[in-house]
Amino acid sequence: MGYEVLIKNYSNNPSQKHIAEVAINHLKLRKAEEGTIEIELVSAAKIQKINDKFRKIDSPTNVLSFPVADVPAPKQKPKTKLYGTIFLSCDIIKLNAEESGKPFMDEFDFILAHGIDHLLGIHHE
Repeated sequence: MGYEVLIKNYSNNPSQKHIAEVAINHLKLRKAEEGTIEIELVSAAKIQKINDKFRKIDSPTNVLSFPVADVPAPKQKPKTKLYGTIFLSCDIIKLNAEESGKPFMDEFDFILAHGIDHLLGIHHE
């Protein structure tokens, strides 16, 4: 079975390969049960719409995580855990990286890991 990362990537930076590697490494680090996560890279405008619709906050953010429950996979496969969907805005992550003086990829990896933590039930105060 293993981990599966489904990516809707609307840019080439970072690559889908990089996103999957970071996600799988973080799931392993957290000793997460094998399963699937969905990751969608979206514009600042799209993440603002999602944030407003689901959190009633009418401003863009760098990451939103939406966990889901276990779902049965197709009949030929055993039951697999679907963790949920993470929306990431590279536009906002890039702005945050510039403001903090960090390289974009370092900030992206950190924010992706942060989103995965939320899917796993790890939250900040």
